[in-house]
Amino acid sequence: MIVGVFMPVVSIPIYGSITYYNNGTGDGLIIIILAAISAAITFYKKYPGLLLTAGASLLIIAYDFLNLQSKISDLTNQLQGNIFGNAIAQAVQMQWGWAVLVIGALLLVAAVLIKED
Repeated sequence: MIVGVFMPVVSIPIYGSITYYNNGTGDGLIIIILAAISAAITFYKKYPGLLLTAGASLLIIAYDFLNLQSKISDLTNQLQGNIFGNAIAQAVQMQWGWAVLVIGALLLVAAVLIKED
């Protein structure tokens, strides 16, 4: 999950790519903290605790993803009819960093399921 925080999650024309960390102002910092807690849980072999950190991570990621999708949709609706604005709004795209974040959280769940006894 830590790697996914620094991968591009959205691309905006002229501005470029934005990461989930967003210079420490995004929820990426919370995900980093949850990943560090997950590492500690794994080190001490308290695997059921990973369900809590993975669940919290997935909820935060899903909320932010849906919230961003809603904002992009609102922007597209507001700029409808404006040729240049509509082109820019249509060019805003979600990036592959979301997949890395989700896969990281799902790997935490998998760790609980395949833990050593």
